[in-house]
Amino acid sequence: MCCAMLSAIPRLRRPLDGPIIAKSQSDVVLDCDVINQEDSSIKWLKNSEVVVTSDYFLVENSGQRLRILGLLPSDSGLYQCVVSNDAGVIQSAATLTVLPLGLIIYSHLTFYTTKDTQSPNNYQKIPKINIDHLELRHQNHAASLSTSVVSTKCKLSFT
Repeated sequence: MCCAMLSAIPRLRRPLDGPIIAKSQSDVVLDCDVINQEDSSIKWLKNSEVVVTSDYFLVENSGQRLRILGLLPSDSGLYQCVVSNDAGVIQSAATLTVLPLGLIIYSHLTFYTTKDTQSPNNYQKIPKINIDHLELRHQNHAASLSTSVVSTKCKLSFT
């Protein structure tokens, strides 16, 4: 009596690392490190649509690596690696956010003000400012800042 060889459900060494934040015009590599790749099919999805291999989207290492060259903000989205064989399907996902050129994100800023109109160069640090939103862009993009001063309940807004 002979037994048919059964495939094992595919497994990943590690899931996709995410979220991923990258700058426009840079390259990014997503690795789907499959342990038992034999008889497995690997496909890449972006926002549930199959990624079509091109000079821009390169699928390498027997499908386990997706390299995206010259990122654009439109490349932002949810990327999935889907591995399947006769025994089952596994997937891993990561969100890619591509920042437009010139976008600067700050997590900590210190603001200063002049309290003394007689001495305009005598700056005082404004205590405890929480940044609620900060978006700075160059060229034809608008800049906006919304923040609140906790100690005085004052709001500052710049556009």
